[in-house]
Amino acid sequence: MFQSKKNTDNQSGFTLIELMIVMLIVSILASLAAPSMSRLIRDNRLRSMGADFSAMLKYARSESKSKGQPVLVGTIDDANAWGDNIVIAFIDTNADGNYDAADQELRRLDISDNFVITAQDSVPSNVSTVTFLSSGFTNAGALQFTLCDTDAETDGFQYDVLASGLSYRSDFVCP
Repeated sequence: MFQSKKNTDNQSGFTLIELMIVMLIVSILASLAAPSMSRLIRDNRLRSMGADFSAMLKYARSESKSKGQPVLVGTIDDANAWGDNIVIAFIDTNADGNYDAADQELRRLDISDNFVITAQDSVPSNVSTVTFLSSGFTNAGALQFTLCDTDAETDGFQYDVLASGLSYRSDFVCP
């Protein structure tokens, strides 16, 4: 009437020690991958911002030709020149050379806090905007800008705006 229990020594599964060792290995691998992942994200954000700025320059040139009037690209605060975090393309209706409430905004680009657009030596210190004339040409000749990440020593982009209004983007080693 009594039945003997079978021996269950060959049970399958993981012990707590084995699970802890696996978790330790996974956490070590994750800590090694995290810095390269954050750099990848930062580089992608810089590329995206660079593509947006390049597209804005091309858009402003195109709009100046299609509308038959000058279109300016600049920052909202001209006193800050190109260090501002908002770049806009606009039609300067009151012809003062700066963006204000009377002007028609065509496109706006919010520059992330840790990125900065800088005018290079080719841009005169009194030029706070790029003006594309109705012909598509610029009024200031050839201009050069850079886009860099202020938080890290990474490569950025250089933008060459030719007197013809054409703009080109190339890689740039940020200081």
